[in-house]
Amino acid sequence: MEELGKGFLRMTCFRFIMILLVVYSTRLVAEPQQDCFSCEIKVTDLSEPLDLTGRWLFTNSDQPSHASPEADTSQWTTVMTPGGWEKAYPEQSPYMVGWYRGNFVFAPELIGQKVTILLDAYMGGVEVFLDGKEIYQRGSSNSYEKYFSIQPIPIIFTISQERQVIAFRITTNLMKGVYQLPFTMLSYKNQDDYVSFYQFWGGEFRSLSAFVVGAIGLFFLLIYAKVKSKLYLIAGLSGVSIFPFYGFPSDMFIRHVDPQTLQILHYTGIGSLAMFHGYFAQFFYRFYPWFNRLNFTVNGVLIACFVYFAIDFHHQAFLGVRKFLFIYANIVSYQFIYVLVQAARKNRVAVPLLLGEFIMFACSIHDILLALGLIQSVSLIFFGTLIATSCIMVVASSLFASTYLENKSLLKNIEGVNKNLESIVETRTNELKTKSQAMDHMIHRQSEAVESTVGELNQILETVDQNVGHARASEKEAETSHQIATEGRERVSQMQQSMKEIESAVVSVVEQVRIGNENIETIMTIIKDISQKTTIINDIVFQTKLLSFNASVEAARAGDQGKGFSVVAEEVGNLAQMSGNAAREISALLDRSQTEIHTIVGNSQKQVHELANRSSNTVSKGVELAVRCDEILTELVDRVGTVKNLMASITKAAEEQSEGVHSISETMASLVDQSQEVEAITKKPKKLVA
Repeated sequence: MEELGKGFLRMTCFRFIMILLVVYSTRLVAEPQQDCFSCEIKVTDLSEPLDLTGRWLFTNSDQPSHASPEADTSQWTTVMTPGGWEKAYPEQSPYMVGWYRGNFVFAPELIGQKVTILLDAYMGGVEVFLDGKEIYQRGSSNSYEKYFSIQPIPIIFTISQERQVIAFRITTNLMKGVYQLPFTMLSYKNQDDYVSFYQFWGGEFRSLSAFVVGAIGLFFLLIYAKVKSKLYLIAGLSGVSIFPFYGFPSDMFIRHVDPQTLQILHYTGIGSLAMFHGYFAQFFYRFYPWFNRLNFTVNGVLIACFVYFAIDFHHQAFLGVRKFLFIYANIVSYQFIYVLVQAARKNRVAVPLLLGEFIMFACSIHDILLALGLIQSVSLIFFGTLIATSCIMVVASSLFASTYLENKSLLKNIEGVNKNLESIVETRTNELKTKSQAMDHMIHRQSEAVESTVGELNQILETVDQNVGHARASEKEAETSHQIATEGRERVSQMQQSMKEIESAVVSVVEQVRIGNENIETIMTIIKDISQKTTIINDIVFQTKLLSFNASVEAARAGDQGKGFSVVAEEVGNLAQMSGNAAREISALLDRSQTEIHTIVGNSQKQVHELANRSSNTVSKGVELAVRCDEILTELVDRVGTVKNLMASITKAAEEQSEGVHSISETMASLVDQSQEVEAITKKPKKLVA
């Protein structure tokens, strides 16, 4: 805040100095000078251009008779030419028409020679009279003749006698008829480098600069539309906003619009240029929001004023606003030069900006002195603004090029990664496909094993039913088996033990089935992890598509140089699309496998639990019956033989039941082995995908 306060104090002091300068300069212009240069201009030699700078006869009385050599000039005054009109009639309101008169005395040897007078009236209307006859005229829009807007007008005539009177009438809004140098007389040449330079400088070069800088500004606005970086927005507006100042004075616009209107409107570019240059400088140091808001407000008001004057002209107000514009532009220039000085200490990128803005500031001071009539010179503000704006364009282009090259390098790296990714994805996809097929086969085998287990359990159920029938028959026969009751008891005890073993075996079978189901659930979890990995692949594919799209955009911006790069970007996008399709197919296959396994496990659990419950109930009933038989066998004496045979049958059935239980155990062991194989298969694709 302390530094900000110092900057504000400096700007305030600078404003005060500028105001004093304006007031003092106005007093200097108003001082009377008695010598008259144009009262008699002796021309003895034209081997070198003759400078016509000096005090010329002048009047603001607009009378056609002023063109005559015999016109009375006793009431005329003199003004410094080039220079302003304020001193001529300081008590009068601003006026728009002024007459200049020069009495030339030519050496006899110059009679018959063709000469040229270069006169710059800065877009004003001009009529030139030689000995009362009009030899040149420009005023309004003209589609056939060159206007020489801010160029020196070549007034060509032939010296016909020793004494000749040249008068020229200038119509202008600026209270300054002959605006700037050159103001010379020189011998006429078909090809004159001196004339050609000034014509090119104020004409073709200025128009070319307007369109080049404007086009570059539009380019940066397009960049801003894509990347949304304010730096490119301000750079673009800096190029576009100066176009009125450069372009409106050109013949291309003057052919269609009144020159005086264009003269008013071309000042809109100066304030906008200062505003955007100041904003651009802050990107390299720090921003001053309050100053920017004030800057935008003042510039908006100034633009509105000039547009209003172009519609409804008020001379006094126009001159005041124009003078304020020059002061305002210089104050803003001081502010962003201060910012760039601070920025240049930390960032070398700001050095060319500082140099350009300092040149523009110096040129603007020069042109203020020129506009106030304190010096006679050539306007340099166009040169200064062109240098400063070019520095902004160069810095913005450098930043854009650096960003582009970094993105290009990054894109090449991504392209290499994508190529490797394509190969990896293809390999991993094939491996996953193979493993998925193996997993399908293993699941099928597991399903068959489960079905075999169900068949074995059915056989156990039938055997248990037979045991129940034999036990009932033994109950009937036990009444006569008293003699062999003791042996019968032993057999029954054996049967009880067998039934307990069957019950333990059934519990073991149920436990093995539960473990198998848990292993299958683990497989399902692994399949879910694989599916999540395919989601990651899809995300990578999406990012690759996005990068391909950005690369296509950057290639489109690069034009013809980016066509090859655009093809590469398109192929990258296609490869990403293929990878995404493969990943979705894998994901669908895994989802289908997960659903089938879940269905098989559910059915297996339900059937195994039903069979186990039935077996357990049957075994429990068998045990109860065996106990009952043991009690009854104490009374079976007479039918021991029959009981023995029946018990033999029971033993055989128990053996068959034991064999069935062993078969169940082997089947469930096979199911466990298969589950382990499935787990090993699914772990390897998981690592490959990761």
